[in-house]
Amino acid sequence: SVDITYSFDKYGYRIYPKLNRPTSKNIFCFGCSYTFGHGIPDEHTWPYILAKKLGEDYTPHNYGVSSTSFKSMGRRLYQVLNSSPIKPDHIFLFLPTMFRNEYIGNIGDKPIHIDMCLNFSKILNCLEGIQELLKQRKHLNEPNNEIRILWYAYTSAMNSFFEIVQTFNFIEEICLNRNISWSWSS
Repeated sequence: SVDITYSFDKYGYRIYPKLNRPTSKNIFCFGCSYTFGHGIPDEHTWPYILAKKLGEDYTPHNYGVSSTSFKSMGRRLYQVLNSSPIKPDHIFLFLPTMFRNEYIGNIGDKPIHIDMCLNFSKILNCLEGIQELLKQRKHLNEPNNEIRILWYAYTSAMNSFFEIVQTFNFIEEICLNRNISWSWSS
């Protein structure tokens, strides 16, 4: 067994101290656990490998979040572009499975973002189930103090297709309006 140490920025995104080049070109990488590189060292993640292949002038910014949906990834891209002092030279998206879906709700006055693989029928519209999850799981406090529980339920192909088209158009508009090139893969 090999010990793996991750480094994070102040927002909880994975960073690569060995590739931190302040005067370089910046690539922003979005996706799920494949992008984050859950369980693997920095130099084996695709954002790190991509930056190395592009050359010494590139610094990767890893915005991968395990269990994310495409819709959640689009919202994260929008938030990052609005809050980051760094403008990306290119954005790379690694699309997760189209059958992941996210659900957002409230417990009292606390917003929750649910995105963890569980049995859909046991949790959807079940406040007691969500409250039980809160008791059982450690949860992250996001910068905006939102409680974030990782859960995605699987959904229909038609619903997933329409959400992907809608999110794809949203991302395309964001990048066009900011004059940022982007590409995607699945």
